[in-house]
Amino acid sequence: MNILFFASDNSAASGAFLSMAKLCELLERQYGHKILVILPKEGTGETILTSYGVRYKTVRSYSWIVDSRKKRTVKEELIIAVKKLLNLKCINECVNIARNEKIDLIHINTLWSYVGAETAQKCKLPYAWHIREFLEEDQNAMIWNKEKGYKLISNADQVICISESVKKKYSGLLNTRRIRTIYNGIDSSFYSGRENLLLEDKMTFLIVGSINENKGQDQIVKACVKLLKSGFDQFKLYIVGKSGNNFQEKLQTMIPNEFNDRFSFEGVRGNVKDYFESADITFVCSKAEAFGRVTVEAMLSGSLVIGSNTGGTAELIKDNETGYLYEYGNVDELADKILYVQNNREKARQVAAAGREYMMENMTAEANAKNVNSVYRELFA
Repeated sequence: MNILFFASDNSAASGAFLSMAKLCELLERQYGHKILVILPKEGTGETILTSYGVRYKTVRSYSWIVDSRKKRTVKEELIIAVKKLLNLKCINECVNIARNEKIDLIHINTLWSYVGAETAQKCKLPYAWHIREFLEEDQNAMIWNKEKGYKLISNADQVICISESVKKKYSGLLNTRRIRTIYNGIDSSFYSGRENLLLEDKMTFLIVGSINENKGQDQIVKACVKLLKSGFDQFKLYIVGKSGNNFQEKLQTMIPNEFNDRFSFEGVRGNVKDYFESADITFVCSKAEAFGRVTVEAMLSGSLVIGSNTGGTAELIKDNETGYLYEYGNVDELADKILYVQNNREKARQVAAAGREYMMENMTAEANAKNVNSVYRELFA
């Protein structure tokens, strides 16, 4: 089939973009589909698509997502109106592209963009909609008009959620039965194993993700400070991610001066593979991960993962079998989990190894592409 993918961003650091790019590559190479990706703006993701041999075109469009935490002002309503008008131009251009390319199916990559759905309806084409986010719970975001937005999503020929937690939320909001879970896929070929032995001597701790309240970096910082004050100091925590507000400064105020050398704020890193493969323990402390690409990448790398018992994290980790779970927000329990690992290193190594094996069998990009291709086959059966 000729398939038109709509990306909502264009970033080589975006998990959603990376998942889409690899999916497109596998759909072409393994299943013979012809893929064209519509990018909403210039960016760094183009290099990823080029490396995979996936065609793309850039057609400027604007997201329909707004901040869910604040009431919109008159100025902001005006900005939304302008974006809607500009998106009409984008939709018309995409309609022409779809017709010229003889597109059979449109696939929308995230909830952040709607122009693909409007294009599909104008061309009378079937469309699949990937939901990769919680929005309100994890990103402090929402569709600018939920009623119209949910109706447009409900009209999709197939809605694909990347976890059961995401499906549970949107099954209650969308008026459709055409909704299913297909777990996200990670390119496992990047993760060949570890050179360093896990949990030996001084440990390396890691947390990766945008630095904000919803990602829970404050929980691991507080737990580490508690451990340091108790006398356990055989570790260093690396905090990798972008800080878009003053939350990083808040974290730094939580760290007593005498412990500063035990914490390192690394900023944004284009490729965190080396961090995962050096980490003894990777922490996922999020309030509500829709899936948890960090969880999967860390486990594929052989790192032990300790995660909060929420959202997709609780689906990916089998407690005491493939990783460890703690109650979200419970800093004392998080610290106790770390001490348990410290005192039961051989058991923890076995758990990490089981986690890697589970991810290699169940969360690969190949498994994801196979399941998505099955959806396509059903739509045209």
